Amino acid sequence: MSGNSLILGAGGMLGSMLRLHLKLKAQDSLFFQSRFDSKGISLVWHLGVSEFSELKRFILENNIKKVVMLYGGRTAEDVDDSAELELIGSCFDIFYQANVTKVLVASSAAIYAKNDTERYSESDAVLECDPYQKKKINLELLSKEYAKKFKDLSILRFGNVLGA
Repeated sequence: MSGNSLILGAGGMLGSMLRLHLKLKAQDSLFFQSRFDSKGISLVWHLGVSEFSELKRFILENNIKKVVMLYGGRTAEDVDDSAELELIGSCFDIFYQANVTKVLVASSAAIYAKNDTERYSESDAVLECDPYQKKKINLELLSKEYAKKFKDLSILRFGNVLGA
């Protein structure tokens, strides 16, 4: 099945590294989203501010079939993330309505408790003491609920020890 890819969050730390350091460029099959208008961004769209119809229109017009969500949480201090999770759920609904076939939710290895080896696995204990960690865990829980609707929704916890 053919189709294009959209990377949501391309203006954040990890998305910027993908675009700038790895020299990925927006092209016919790869599109980037950011909430800021900057060079190499295909879609300027702001979660919670922009109309969701804009995102849906962009996905449909560009035959987007694969989405990578690079989400870091807009504020680390805001412990109550229910409004943000509702917005992200709306994004998942749009992906489903627009027949996106693959979704990758990029989470963070920052949720793991520190250990002596600094090596982690999916079975390691996670922390819920920090607002950032709580947001990541809640995003994963929401993603798992939406995974029931999608044929192919994956969650990846990036090891971000290199500063991303």
